[in-house]
Amino acid sequence: MKSCDEIALQLLVEKSIVAPEALDSLKDVLKPGQTLIEGLISEGFSTEQQILELLAEEFSLSIVDLSVLDSGQIDHEYQDRSSVLESETLIYDLGAGSAKAAIIDPLHLECVDELAQ
Repeated sequence: MKSCDEIALQLLVEKSIVAPEALDSLKDVLKPGQTLIEGLISEGFSTEQQILELLAEEFSLSIVDLSVLDSGQIDHEYQDRSSVLESETLIYDLGAGSAKAAIIDPLHLECVDELAQ
């Protein structure tokens, strides 16, 4: 299980969005390869957006809706789809000496460290 999944599950229980008993019963009906988070979403216990908002709030992060970014905000010269998926980051909104980065998994600490350097 990914660390962000574990934290999301903990937050869902702490915020009383999902009862611990629901997690236990859900484990018995998961499809092969399905995570608890995927099961919670498919069974209607939570939504992906709700989980993202919980994680963002917990770690003081912003949620970036990449679908609304203007293509002029993305540096296509250095990033194509495969490099974004491989690096799990998207550099956007380039300005004078600055840029913003969206990270697919904000708890992937190696990725955050690489960006910081």
